[in-house]
Amino acid sequence: MVGDGSDAHPFCISMTSTAMLNTVSKLHSWVAPWVLHMDCTFKLNDNEFPLVILGVTDGAQQLHVLSISIVSHRTTEVYQRVVQGLKDLVSKVLPQVTFVPAYVMTDAELAERRALLSVFPEAQPLMCYFHVKKACEDKLRGNAEKELILQDLTDLHSTLSQGEFETKFQTMFRRWFVGSSDFALYFYHQWVQGDFREWQIFRSAPGVASTNNAVESLNANIKKYFTCRKRFKLGKLCCMGLV
Repeated sequence: MVGDGSDAHPFCISMTSTAMLNTVSKLHSWVAPWVLHMDCTFKLNDNEFPLVILGVTDGAQQLHVLSISIVSHRTTEVYQRVVQGLKDLVSKVLPQVTFVPAYVMTDAELAERRALLSVFPEAQPLMCYFHVKKACEDKLRGNAEKELILQDLTDLHSTLSQGEFETKFQTMFRRWFVGSSDFALYFYHQWVQGDFREWQIFRSAPGVASTNNAVESLNANIKKYFTCRKRFKLGKLCCMGLV
């Protein structure tokens, strides 16, 4: 779907290749469950349209890119078209393959998560722990207890069950609340009770990428080595051979 970028006709174009899609045919031979990652990167074109990448990680936690898209709107509907388009294309090109991820991972962008789960409702959502920690670091800027709290976050991330997490968090929350009540309440509402609470190790099977969204590193390399941190017209960006 190539619209004009307006609210009525969003711009959306996706690119892939046979080699990229063939990765899907290998998924069933992987020992560990696989994760479908989704992430956006910005400042690549004059229109300020984000680049959306969908990819999977294998048991070695290596990223395999499946599609690259450029969209004008960061909405659930537009993201859903990107994800559904990839799923439909895989069905057409590889009809013998069942394209069903065990997990889907995003950062804290609700529209991305909703789009992924609408197309793959049976998948377990995961939250990128790197973003959780980064958000907490920003929230704790200037806080004298910052290092201690960040170490607590590492301990919470490493918990191996919901029961262990709840026991540790209750103790930490009481301690945090004495000197950092604002942060304690923020963390509870955002990362314990909020939409993005699946960032602990026990949320995924062994061998599954559970710390970072693997697309993050790729996005950094695209800006550093491919576009050299320059912005391009949409037509040129689409024809530069990203895929």
